[in-house]
Amino acid sequence: MTGYSKDLIFSLCLVFLVSCFMSWGVHIFGEPIVRIPDFKLEKIVDGLSRPIGISFIGHDDFLVIEEDTGKVKRVIDGQVTQSILDLDVSTDDLRRLIGIWSQPKN
Repeated sequence: MTGYSKDLIFSLCLVFLVSCFMSWGVHIFGEPIVRIPDFKLEKIVDGLSRPIGISFIGHDDFLVIEEDTGKVKRVIDGQVTQSILDLDVSTDDLRRLIGIWSQPKN
């Protein structure tokens, strides 16, 4: 991906994955424990329900999918700006929304 540093992409993906685990219930996992002294966790967006996938479409602009709701939400500068897609998903079994891909802007 042109224009993005590997460190930025790695950091955002890691923060996203941590937020996924946190959304599954702090009462189960507790607060995240950072074992690397120089590593810092930073929440970049609130208001998501079980985020499971992310796709970057621009600088500080990405799509997030919610596993149980079937919604694809656009996040710009750390704010959920809109739901761009709302799919019917089954929550009774494993047939849920599990992935997303988009072509980044140039």
